[in-house]
Amino acid sequence: MGILAIGLVVERLGITSSYCKQTLFQVTELGFTPHQALEFDHAGKTYRVRIRSLNEFTASIILRAIAPFPTMSLSSQSNRSDPDRRGLLLFDFDGTLADTRTIGHAILNDMAREFKFRELPEDQIEEARGMNTRQFISHLGISKWKVPAMARRGLQLLHERIHLVDPISGIPETLATLHGRGERLAILTSNSEANVEAFLTRHNLPYFEFVSCSSKLFGKGREIRRILRKEKLTPGEILYIGDETRDIEAAKETGLRMAAVTWGYNSEEALQALNPHHLVSLPGELLTLTTK
Repeated sequence: MGILAIGLVVERLGITSSYCKQTLFQVTELGFTPHQALEFDHAGKTYRVRIRSLNEFTASIILRAIAPFPTMSLSSQSNRSDPDRRGLLLFDFDGTLADTRTIGHAILNDMAREFKFRELPEDQIEEARGMNTRQFISHLGISKWKVPAMARRGLQLLHERIHLVDPISGIPETLATLHGRGERLAILTSNSEANVEAFLTRHNLPYFEFVSCSSKLFGKGREIRRILRKEKLTPGEILYIGDETRDIEAAKETGLRMAAVTWGYNSEEALQALNPHHLVSLPGELLTLTTK
């Protein structure tokens, strides 16, 4: 199947592309929505025009493009009119589903000796929970250029101990209930897929459609955008559930609704300061939230 981009349609119609920079809005009266596709046959090939954004002028281009091709039809790739369409509950892993805080603290102090930064004493853990990620890195005297190597090393050390990690109390029952009522569940994490899959297998949690991993500490925004494209979802159709300030930052960056849980790495006060859509104190409270 050949792909004919809107830009080529513009070019072939002899229309200046600068006109396409007008303010965008959805042209509902034409029945087009973003991420739909126009499919048509021409010269023995099937083409698809991908519509990523719409404005009044783009709509006129589409109408003019349709005219020469009577076999063209509008096909929705996203089924947004389907009343039974389900959104996605997107979970963070560490501190949200898996209780990695104690083992994570031990690994952090092990790496302090290897990477030459300050250890985190037990009596400073609660203070550290009130810091955002950048403040925490600065507090320990970690050079930014060391962070990627530290992250890789930390995942290796956690893999050796993943059999010691338990789910957050109440999470297995909550996930089973959500899955049982037909909710779509997935994971977005800075951890490794191998660690997550080992954990899910060990604790018999076969509820997730996919696990998406961000290799960068602050790379969740990019990964969320990839998920939106791949799953053909709008930001409003995903509820992101996480325990860190950087989770809230990634949700805001991409327009997702955010449920911040208070039992993880950041404190309730630190999370509340960033105004998430929901603040959740117990796993069972997740049952009251919806992607609809």
